[in-house]
Formats: sequence, C-alpha cells, structure tokens
Amino acid sequence: MIRSVRGFTARSFVSGALVVGCAATGLAGCGAADPSVTKTAARDFALAVNLRARDVPGAHVSPGSRASSEEPFTLARCSGRGKPSGPPIAREVSPTLSAPHEFIGSAVVVERSAAAAAAEMAPFTSASGRACLIRGLGAAVVSEGQTTETSFAVGGTSVPVPTALGHGAAALHVLAQLSHTEPSKVIEAETQKRLRRLERTPAGKRRAARERRLLHLGEKVPPFHVSFAMFRVGPADIALFSIGEAISPALERRLLLLLHSRAVTHKL
Repeated sequence: MIRSVRGFTARSFVSGALVVGCAATGLAGCGAADPSVTKTAARDFALAVNLRARDVPGAHVSPGSRASSEEPFTLARCSGRGKPSGPPIAREVSPTLSAPHEFIGSAVVVERSAAAAAAEMAPFTSASGRACLIRGLGAAVVSEGQTTETSFAVGGTSVPVPTALGHGAAALHVLAQLSHTEPSKVIEAETQKRLRRLERTPAGKRRAARERRLLHLGEKVPPFHVSFAMFRVGPADIALFSIGEAISPALERRLLLLLHSRAVTHKL
C-alpha cells in the first residue's frame, strides 16, 4: 500500500529536492554563467546521465509517476540563506523506477557554473544542515488523488560514498513513518498485486501474511527508508534517490558509480 503511494511521488520529490539556486549560498562568482553551456547541451547531458530501467535489476518504469501538488522540499531551504533567486540552466529527472523492494530515481541539475554547483552541497557539510535535510527527506512523501499521506523522519544518518565521486559527495539514509494513511481503490489494487508477487516464495508468503494482518487490523505500516545521495561533476549536481526498503549498499554504490561514469564521459 505504502509503496504504491510513494511511487506516485518519487519523481516529483527528486525534482523538488534539487530545486537549487546560487543565491542560496551567496558565494562570490557563483552567478557567473558559463557561456559555453547552452540549455540544449545541458539537457542532452542530463538525459545521457540519468538512470534507465535497465540500470536496476528487475526494475521497470512506474506508470503511476506524477508530480505532487505540494510545495517541494529544497536543498536551499536547508542552507540557512533563503530561497534561490534564479533557475539552473537545466533540471532533468529520471523516470521513477519500480524495483523489487524500492522505488529508485535520479536527477541532474546543470547550474550556471561549477562554483554554483559546488555551493549547493553546503547543507551536507554542517550538523544543522544535515538535520534539516533529514527532516525534509522524512516529510517529503505525499500522495495525490483520493487521499493524502504525510510522513515524518524517525531517524537519519550520513553514510559513506565512493571516493571516486569526488570532494563534497554525500549521502543520507532516513527512516520515516507515515502519520496518516487511508488507501484509495487504486492503491489497494496495487497492494494486492504486490502481495501476490511476494507470495511466490516461502519467505515472501510469511511477509505477505503479516502485511495482510496489518492491513486488516488497520495498524500502522512499518517505517520505510529514504536514501538521498548527491555529487558534482563540473557545473552539474547529480542525485540518486530511493524510497521503500533500505537500498542495498552494493546497489547504491554501483548506481552512484554508473551515474558518475556517465557524467565524466559526457562532461560539459
């Protein structure tokens, strides 16, 4: 049930989490645009870098992805320096990928300079900035349609990222809990499909039986995991995002290195 709702909003959250702007940090020279990076080149770069379904084993493009009407969470909100004043050159989000245990997405934001892109990593460098990001990641999941769900962060922590991603690369893993749930008919149908898939294995049968009992009793669904990792290549900020069960460290590392390799290959 919860996985289905998050599938509607994963794409919009990744986009919203990377609503960034040079004015949020106030760094000298941050607003100087690189005239060699055109909007077309920036979009082509982003499309070449972002994840595709074939990048994640067993994943497919989630057909229910659509933008949320809620105000998006932004990195700039955690910088302590106000809202951004200008848009980046390009911002592209991958399709939401429905994997066996989580929803996964990526996003590429091409800023107006390398300095501007580096400045957007500022919230990860302080305890207050990370705490703000954790709160935002935990509260960012909302649904549309017949019902609305809100969530809150139960806890969060910084996790190591591959050194190949370069200076400033960072990742956060957050445990979040829904504060309200009232499933729609669409969500219930998707839930039943997922439970039937789980029941194909002995371990899955036990888990599906437990979830059916929880749904029948109207109890709270167990907390879910949100991961958000970000690094920079030139004037581009690149993020990897997942919602659902905890993403495996091996998969997270492989996808981050894949995104980085593509960014270096197609470097602006």
